[in-house]
Amino acid sequence: MAFYARSFCGISREAGEEVDASQWWVDFAREPSNPARQSAAKSFLHMYVESSWQERVVLGPEERALVRTVNSAQSLIEVWQRLVAAADWKVLRLKR
Repeated sequence: MAFYARSFCGISREAGEEVDASQWWVDFAREPSNPARQSAAKSFLHMYVESSWQERVVLGPEERALVRTVNSAQSLIEVWQRLVAAADWKVLRLKR
């Protein structure tokens, strides 16, 4: 829960507005086809992929190299599914 809250805060700072992550999920559940909601979700996923670099040990003279941890669309789908499940459990379940 804290993970997506921090991520949406990062998106909102870039956009210059405050976003309440819990309220965003409630609004997204009510109207998932809203272009503004879809844009925020796409921005989050884009930011997640762009920040998915991790330093790993490699064989060779450099010893370490940056490697992207999100390498496929399936990885991104799994991240989104975990995010939706966490929001469902922590936010939407309480609103039912």
